[in-house]
Parts: sequence; structure tokens; C-alpha cells
Amino acid sequence: MNRPMGEKGFTLISAVIGLLLSALLLSAGMSALSHATQTQTREDLALEMEQNLRVATDTLADSVRMAGSGIPTSNLPQWIPWVAFVSDGLALTTSPTTLSEAHCTPYPILSINTLAAAGDTVLSVASEISGFGVGELVDIDSQRLIAIDDDTFAHIVDVATGSGDLTIDVDPTTPGNQGLPRVFGVGTPICRVDVNTFELATDPVSGREVLGTHANDGTALEYLANGIIGLDFTTLVAGERYEIAVHARSERPAPTTGIYLQRTMTRVVSRENS
Repeated sequence: MNRPMGEKGFTLISAVIGLLLSALLLSAGMSALSHATQTQTREDLALEMEQNLRVATDTLADSVRMAGSGIPTSNLPQWIPWVAFVSDGLALTTSPTTLSEAHCTPYPILSINTLAAAGDTVLSVASEISGFGVGELVDIDSQRLIAIDDDTFAHIVDVATGSGDLTIDVDPTTPGNQGLPRVFGVGTPICRVDVNTFELATDPVSGREVLGTHANDGTALEYLANGIIGLDFTTLVAGERYEIAVHARSERPAPTTGIYLQRTMTRVVSRENS
């Protein structure tokens, strides 16, 4: 049955109104979805930045806390010549920004296995680390500073191939190899003084700012955290308390503003041996 013209017109108008309402609802839904996506992206950027910032700050704080533990209290520039350390085992440089700290390994890596007499310049030692030989734990370069029984420091000037014999010098300020100041018995523990250097750098692949670290005087930089753009280090009480401020930037600009997110995390650290 044919519908009256008025009824057909009413049906067409209803359809148009329905399409308009659907379009408005779809547009509102798309706008809400876009806003939600942008908000989620911003939150993800902030979360990643916070995680990198926390990793960097925690690692730096742990290193500063250990700084100076079991290291020489005098003539430090002669013992560790490649870093301009002051007496507390910490050093900050700029251009590039680096923070270096020195401490003795918290566990023995070697032990004396033959009685060592006062004046001896050769130590017979054994490895205390399973799977590692003496020559893998110390050397005559950046891993040459050792602490014998926590109170006598020595430079290793030779590692005998195929044995555990170390030629040492207990006084880097005097020419020649100076011998032990006293007797050391079998089993006397030996630790190694290590230097950790943290450096702000740029990843050549991604172009992102990173905080990296390398051990002793090695040149290979191991990336620690992305997006770290600044590091401030303040001495509060020399040799005891320090403040670390780490600055981070997000990987990309926030989609809602087009501006990079930035955060700073600050930590006050007391040295363990203060």
C-alpha cells in the first residue's frame, strides 16, 4: 500500500536526523578515544621516564653510599692516577659530566696461600671466586690496586703466568718495589679496589641521552638508563653526606602539548663508612 507523501517525508527526515545523531555520537566517541589514547601515551611516557629516573638515582645512590670503603686514606692520586679523586673517594667532572667513585670489593677475591714475610715483594695467592683464575681478577693496569687484610694497600706490578704469584709495591711514592710492612699468614683475605664512573652520553643509534657506566679505566660504556639529561652532585658534609639530583626527559613529546616531559629526582646519601 502506498504511503501518503507526508509520511514519506517524515520517514526521510527521521533517517537524516538518525544519521546526524549517529555521526555526532561517532565523532564524540572518536574524540573521547583520541583523548584517552593521548592521555595513555602521556602516562606511558611519564612512567618510562620515572622508571629510568629511579634506576639511575638508586644506582648512583648505592655507589655513593659505598664510596671510600676500604680505599687508601692518603696518596690517593698515586694509587688511582686516572681519576682526580679527593680523599673521600668521589670525583665529579664536567664536559662531559661524570661521577666517579672508588671502593674495595665487599668480599675477598684472593687469599694468601703461602706465609708472606715482612719485606716480601712477591705474594703467592689463590682465587676466592669460583671459575676465575688470579689473572682474571687482577692485572697491572686498572685492576692493580689491592687491599691486604683491609689495612695494607699494594699495586700489582706483575702477575706471573701460570701461577698465583703477584709482584707488588706497597708505596707508590717511593721508587722501586716496596715490600710488606709485616707478616701475613695463610688465608689472609685480599680485596680489589674498583672505580665506577658514571657518565652522561648520547646513544649513537637512537640519539637519546643516556646515563652510562664503566668500571675502572675501561672505555666501554654500559648503558644504565635512557633519557637522563643532567646530574648535579653536592657535598653536604665532606666525606659523610651528599645530595644527588638526577634530571630526566621523556622519549617523545607529550601528544597533548607537544612538549617533552621532564622530572628531577633528588636523594640525600650518607656514606656507609662515615
